Amino acid sequence: MLAYRHAALSALGSAFLLACDQSMEPTPAVSLAQSPGVTASVSGSGHITREDGSRRHFTIAGARRADGTTTGEYNLESASGAVRLHGSVTCLTVIDNRAFVGGTIDRFNLDFGTPLFGVAIELVDNGEGGAAGPDEISNVFFFVNGPEEIQQYCDDHPVGPVMPIDDGNISVR
Repeated sequence: MLAYRHAALSALGSAFLLACDQSMEPTPAVSLAQSPGVTASVSGSGHITREDGSRRHFTIAGARRADGTTTGEYNLESASGAVRLHGSVTCLTVIDNRAFVGGTIDRFNLDFGTPLFGVAIELVDNGEGGAAGPDEISNVFFFVNGPEEIQQYCDDHPVGPVMPIDDGNISVR
């Protein structure tokens, strides 16, 4: 059942991504130091230029799992600022260089005609330096049923299609 909702809600995420506008300067990557008890973390920022020329900017900060709790926040927006999505990270699964992040929506300035409860996104850290390929990000997936659905995404961590980011850095640990 989750796969069906995941695929159906991906269309909403694609609609969000296509609503993005043109130019934006990338924000420097956010650093997250590993501290005792942290079992997984992801941080970073960057932007993506879509096939239609629109751009979106993302930031994920302080997303870490420690002592049984997950903390952090994310922000996604179009270059023009017409689309803004911000929320709290509530679940995180890290497998190798991939982070599967889910969270609640605190602020969103678009109405898709159905109440949205949360989001999920996959981030891929492809390393540092000239020999490393660009880091990658998935489309945004929206959830309508509550925290259990978001947690299910992190538990199942479905590897989905990802696209390279233009500029920026993602750090997955």
